[in-house]
Amino acid sequence: MGKEKTQDAHPVLTADGEVMTSAGTVITEEMLEEMGEAAEKGEYPGTPGTFVTRPGRPRLADEDLRTMGFRAPESLVVAFERKAREHGQTKSERLRDLVERDVSEG
Repeated sequence: MGKEKTQDAHPVLTADGEVMTSAGTVITEEMLEEMGEAAEKGEYPGTPGTFVTRPGRPRLADEDLRTMGFRAPESLVVAFERKAREHGQTKSERLRDLVERDVSEG
């Protein structure tokens, strides 16, 4: 059975049952033991790679967020969802806008 390279960024299990890096290096049990022993000593040889962060949802506030929720009759929820769509908003965006408006009015 061959050890084919992969374009995947994660190690893969070959048909032979070996673990291979995306660069094609087979990782042996001995290598894992050595890496584990080094890590336990605080030794991390090699050059750190690039960390890729995916863009996420933008922060809504500069402080911790808490969840607000309540139960409502289905007809009210359906009407609210329709109203949110009419305004080009998600339900959460619409609720935040309405709550902020209510609180700012005093």
